[in-house]
Amino acid sequence: MNPTCSVLCSVQNGREVTLSWEREGKTLNQTSSPDLSTLLSLPLEIEYNSAPYSCVVNNPGSNQTVTIKAEEYCFGNCTRDVVGYIMFVLRLVEFVLVTLAVGLLLHMYRVGRVLTQHSTERRRRRYQETDTAL
Repeated sequence: MNPTCSVLCSVQNGREVTLSWEREGKTLNQTSSPDLSTLLSLPLEIEYNSAPYSCVVNNPGSNQTVTIKAEEYCFGNCTRDVVGYIMFVLRLVEFVLVTLAVGLLLHMYRVGRVLTQHSTERRRRRYQETDTAL
């Protein structure tokens, strides 16, 4: 199943104005209103990786069309696989950094214990040396 996103096409209503969504020359849905003071709006769920969609405004004198591609409008030229791959790499980097930090802390703890043991032994020797000197 392809991901979808919602789009909305709107136009100020006028005499005999119709608003429609089309794909590959076929009308998907259409609206009009006799109330000229309303804004005509037509929502649509569009699928990723499908043919371009066109919002078409018709009136007796002319028509105007805006065409959108789902990949550009909804998904920013970035496929779901690429986003998944980027997330995987970021989590992998996060795991490696945390592992290195924990390893570094363990190493510092062990080195600290060794240094503490060495300094304790030195103090003991000094104490013994001063004790025997007296």
